[in-house]
Formats: sequence, C-alpha cells, structure tokens
Amino acid sequence: MLLNKHQIAERMSTTPDIARNILSEHGVNPIDLGWGRGRCFRWHASEVDAVIRQMHEDAQDKKPSGEALPPSKKKKKE
Repeated sequence: MLLNKHQIAERMSTTPDIARNILSEHGVNPIDLGWGRGRCFRWHASEVDAVIRQMHEDAQDKKPSGEALPPSKKKKKE
C-alpha cells in the first residue's frame, strides 16, 4: 500500500513536512507517480512502519533523562 504525505504525517503524529524529513533522514525515499490529481509522491506503508519501529527502539535504548541521581554523601557536622 502506498501512502501520501498526509497519511504518513497521521501515522507519525506530526506535520507532513516533518514526517517527510524524518523519512528522508532514514533513507526512505518516495515514489513519484507524476503530475495529476491525486498523484505525486507516495511512500510504502511497510517502510514508514519500519522507520516508526526503529525510532521507538532507539528511544527505548536511551537512558531516561529524568532519572534520579544517587544522593550525595554529606559530612555531618559534629
């Protein structure tokens, strides 16, 4: 199945231009169906889904930035 720019944006929960840039950064290039109504650039749904899965896996590998730091050892004054 081929998706247009609005459909890829919907799948990625972002704007069409940002979705297109993300796919381009991951090496997923559109198919050009030429001029005409309802034509132009389309992306394979499987490739879009693969990029979404890869972005999710990359996010899971990163350590959360909000994780609490270990308490510092303070010297008690006597």
